[in-house]
Amino acid sequence: MTRLKPADLIGKQSSREARIDLGLGLRAIDEDARTVEISFSSEAPVERWWGREILDHSPEAVRLERLLDGAPLLLDHDTSQQVGVIESARIDSDRIGRAQVRFSRSAKGEEVFQDVRDGIRTKASVGYLIHELVLEHSSDEDGDTYRITDWEPLEASLVSIPADPAVGVGRSLSPSPERPMDKEPEAPVAEHQETREAAPVVAESEAIPACAAPINPDAEQIRAVGAHFRARELAEDHIMLGGTLAEFRAQMRARTEKPDPVPSVARVESRVPHTGQLRAYRPELFHGGRREAEETAYRAGQWCLATMFGRADAARWCRDYGVQLNERVLTGLGAGQSVVIPDELVLPIISLREQYGLARRLCTVHSMTTDTASVPRDIGDVSAYFVGREQAPSVTDPAFDNVTLVAKNVAAETRISNDYADDSAINLAEFVAEKHARAFAIKEDECLINGNGSSTYGGIVGLRTAILELAGAVDAASGHDTFAAIDASDLRALMAKLPDLPGLQPVWLTSKPGQNLLFGRLTDAAGGNTKRELSVKMPDQWAGYDILTSPAMPKVATDLSNVAMVLFGDFRMGVIFGDRRGMTMMVDPYSLSSYQQTKIISSERFDINCHGVGDATNAGPIVALIGE
Repeated sequence: MTRLKPADLIGKQSSREARIDLGLGLRAIDEDARTVEISFSSEAPVERWWGREILDHSPEAVRLERLLDGAPLLLDHDTSQQVGVIESARIDSDRIGRAQVRFSRSAKGEEVFQDVRDGIRTKASVGYLIHELVLEHSSDEDGDTYRITDWEPLEASLVSIPADPAVGVGRSLSPSPERPMDKEPEAPVAEHQETREAAPVVAESEAIPACAAPINPDAEQIRAVGAHFRARELAEDHIMLGGTLAEFRAQMRARTEKPDPVPSVARVESRVPHTGQLRAYRPELFHGGRREAEETAYRAGQWCLATMFGRADAARWCRDYGVQLNERVLTGLGAGQSVVIPDELVLPIISLREQYGLARRLCTVHSMTTDTASVPRDIGDVSAYFVGREQAPSVTDPAFDNVTLVAKNVAAETRISNDYADDSAINLAEFVAEKHARAFAIKEDECLINGNGSSTYGGIVGLRTAILELAGAVDAASGHDTFAAIDASDLRALMAKLPDLPGLQPVWLTSKPGQNLLFGRLTDAAGGNTKRELSVKMPDQWAGYDILTSPAMPKVATDLSNVAMVLFGDFRMGVIFGDRRGMTMMVDPYSLSSYQQTKIISSERFDINCHGVGDATNAGPIVALIGE
């Protein structure tokens, strides 16, 4: 037989049939919305005049843009008979293309919709354009098998006469001189006729017979054998030729002796195995558990591959599955250009930022709509008085002042090896989320606790600096300037300094060494402890209040004179965290290209105002123990 060159089919238009998917019963048809769910394509081989054709259903192989842009639902691929519109289309995990179509209210649309509801029209056909294909298998005996690795569905049609009525997957009955289906145009096929493929010129002896084939007594058994061996089309051909059941069984046995060719394009999911415990995408953060966590991480990883490494296949995957990409991502990011981070990546970063750091967990977070914000603060209460008959009470108005927030810009830079582009998409998303979450959490905690107003902290004055020399700074006993020297009396004096404010919910804030050397030591020294009680983990409470730790608090076991060693109070009452802008990301693939690295710079804007440290005469909702 004459061999076909793959280039001869590129740009050709073709069609194939599939059943209307009524397996869900009435749920597949919404009569009020006039919609029907159809399956329009699969990877089942189809016999063409030039050989077998397999439509690859990997996400990167199918271009769904035209179907998603309101493609037409036609009748018998006739562009003059549009009976509806395609509202949505997708490639499911079972590698079958499905679409939801809505029927027109025109007379023809109503007629066809009624036939679908009555089960008369059960065949749907897809018209598509071939962009790229590979020769997967070649044999003088079996012919050639081509895998279409890049194809574009153009429209869907309801058809009357499919090539394979038994399975609903095949090709349209080609027009022939004996049975014309449409009037052929005299001129060449126009560009807009998207679903027509000119039938090949065949000899008269090869033309499709006009009469029906005689009934084959073994037809049902042959079809059953064909279904078992996934050769339904071969079974139908054997029936049409009048072959016997024994002959078909022998043909199937000979066919199974030849191993099936290995598909050249594997499923996307098989290339990204992931085992082990997820850290950034923890299953408890998602309603769907580990499965949803891995899916979200995979979506974020595909976004990273598209934006950071310019992977075209990842960009196409993101478009097909609804992951938002900047237009600049599609054409390639230049140095210094920024992109909007998708929810699949920013949500785990926010969660990890709160897990690693305390600032956003402890403080009152205020969303800033402008670069500068003023938050009212209540500094005076209304007083009540006893009054006599017909006497007016004294007037006391509530007093307010403003807590001012001015957004500061903070950035974090990460260098990622380009080898990550070949790694699992899930691992890539985990790496990016963890690195940036840790960087922002550390900076926010340092500003909250140790900020001294310098440029290192963006001009933010933190708690340990702001509270010095104020009434809320409680001096420990003389000589108590280390964690080992502080005793319970010092801590009780600190607790007594905290004002009795309505709704106050104080906590202890120290470092890990402080928790062990101070609170752990005092717990061990308490009377009545048993061996079992002393063998449990470090206490997370003292005097009934939770103990929180941060690396930003003092960690040394030596002299801590004249510095705040321990903080105690309600941080929600005393600190406002202004959140001006979520994360943005800049990608620079050029400056470190000689090292095969990509530079990623993310940034956010925030401010912290520690307004609850009191003044020279009155302590606020946060107090501190000062070493002496």
